[in-house]
Amino acid sequence: MWLLKTDGSYELKEYISVIGRPEYAILSHVWVLDGEVSMKHIRDDLGKAKQMPGFRKIRKSCDTARRNGLKWIWIDTCCIDKTSSAELSEAINSMYAWYGEAKVCYAYLSDVKDCEEDPTDAESSFRRSRWFRRGWTLQELISPRSLDFFAENWESLGTKVSLADVLQKVTLIDRKVLLHDTLLEKVSIARRMSWAAQRDTTRAEDRAYSLMGIFNVNMPTMYGEGQRAFTRLQLEILRQSSDQSIFAWGTIHDHDNFVKHEPFFTSSLERPSERRSLLASSPDMFLHSADVEPIPLNSFVDTFKQRIPVLEYYPTNYGIRIHLPLITKRGTPNCFALLACRDGTHGIGLLLRRMDTTPLLDFASSRNNRRHQYYVGLHGGEEDHRGPSFRVFRLPRLPEDRRTLRERVVVTDMYLHSHNPNPERSLASQGSASSDTSRDLLRVRQAKPQKEFVFIFPGYLITRLQKQGFKLDRNKNVPGYTPVKMWSCSEGGSQLKLTLSTHASPPQAVVLFRGPKEAFALAIGVTPAGHAWADGLVKGNEGSEDGDWQGSAHDAAKRIWSKYSDVGSAEDFSMTSWNHYTRVFGNDTSAVRVTFKPLVAVEEQVEGRVRVRCECNIELIGTAHGPQRSRKPSLLVDAANNLADTAVESKACANGRMYLT
Repeated sequence: MWLLKTDGSYELKEYISVIGRPEYAILSHVWVLDGEVSMKHIRDDLGKAKQMPGFRKIRKSCDTARRNGLKWIWIDTCCIDKTSSAELSEAINSMYAWYGEAKVCYAYLSDVKDCEEDPTDAESSFRRSRWFRRGWTLQELISPRSLDFFAENWESLGTKVSLADVLQKVTLIDRKVLLHDTLLEKVSIARRMSWAAQRDTTRAEDRAYSLMGIFNVNMPTMYGEGQRAFTRLQLEILRQSSDQSIFAWGTIHDHDNFVKHEPFFTSSLERPSERRSLLASSPDMFLHSADVEPIPLNSFVDTFKQRIPVLEYYPTNYGIRIHLPLITKRGTPNCFALLACRDGTHGIGLLLRRMDTTPLLDFASSRNNRRHQYYVGLHGGEEDHRGPSFRVFRLPRLPEDRRTLRERVVVTDMYLHSHNPNPERSLASQGSASSDTSRDLLRVRQAKPQKEFVFIFPGYLITRLQKQGFKLDRNKNVPGYTPVKMWSCSEGGSQLKLTLSTHASPPQAVVLFRGPKEAFALAIGVTPAGHAWADGLVKGNEGSEDGDWQGSAHDAAKRIWSKYSDVGSAEDFSMTSWNHYTRVFGNDTSAVRVTFKPLVAVEEQVEGRVRVRCECNIELIGTAHGPQRSRKPSLLVDAANNLADTAVESKACANGRMYLT
């Protein structure tokens, strides 16, 4: 590893080992096509190198590092000897680690001119910087623990910590991942791949090489192989991981869509095979796979009540050999292979077609290897073989349909067509070649339909809590905690509604419930990926200070909110992981049982938004409340008993904030 001295001498020194290597800063930036300063320029003629356009950011980054007490810095333009292919390959394989081991990383955004603008503004130059669309800067954003952003004039824009919420919205990378609160390997392969979708690099191979650190793999670099580098990357990942979300790329269709288009499926062998292989040709194909996550093998086995071999894969000349639960349909070569992963709460299956199109009569007795070979994916155009592509489907929603599938599952040893032999042709046919830099990740993010959650606190619930000593307190706004615009009342004032969406800011709220002796709080929010989450805190329980609940509702909300500063991960708090939409918060002495039950089985489409409505029910349980309160709540009985008392004043949400105190 070569380091550059920051004292103005610009001396280059090589450190072979981590032992003895000094602390150093590191620079992240977007290369310009002409004028970058290389190691050769500095070695041959430093005076001439100082006149080059790219030297200004070298000088400024050295000055910044020196002010921070760092004597050395690493800059990719001038700290790699690119005349040596071995040194270049070593640097590329080590780059993720180098960024992670740096004392601080400086991200220089040369296209951000105004350091005074608000980065949270959707139209800010910060959010639209080209830095967020480059392939290499993905690992340079994730790997460093300390990351400072600078504008074109080298004025500070903020840090990764202070800008974490903005960075999450722009890049769709979870805040906890950015701040190293969640291990990168805990994130599904599909989700990590989705972060790289719509990013561009100058060389096609770099789209794969820039992801090696993200997936903790190493492989030799071979410039000239083009998009085949991405195939090699996936094969390296498969050697180390059993996460089958790597196969779940492309548009994920509902099972109803499969039934609708099944009569028109065609193998379309005339069309390039980029959609008929197990492995993707580009990270762009994972654009819609951010919500796919793996299912543990033991849970997968329990679902189908069959013995499923260890999830392992063998690349062969027939394709990738793999064992998967298979659902065949008599008289057709089309079938489903079930993956050990899910999209939200739905299992996922791959649509396959046997290469031998003879109808399957006795699969178990077949000894012809070709009978075991499959293409992945079909096309849905009856007349136009370039019609829509179908390869990934969610499993049916209805229990009886799922039961039927389980009864037809047979674990099968098969060969799946692994990859497209000509990925460049495939990408050209899609009009999505990696050199096309006109695509904007922000436009893709904004094009996704807004998902809106409406959490309903019914009148009978409010009345019941009031009878138990929790009185409604109409308080003034507490900016930044639960904005007034999020709350609304029904026409009769009998219920309160909290509306949160993936595009709202902030996409979370805290609701306080305070009684004479008892108190609890609910934090409710929505992640950028469209998952609702909630967490609860009960007064007197672990993590709760009695003093937090004292004073005005404004002050209490402010203190309680700090308890939820790191909440918002769908992995840890998603309502989809709750048992029957219910979760208990607290301990055996004092606890609350909270239920958020969807009112309709299917998400509504309202004015271009996807709307999900949930009704909230809250019940006090635990030994402190007696056995009568630990019964299973009956919404119908509660509604009938409290029907006469549901005329809660509509003024209750005039100031927008709900506190039950």
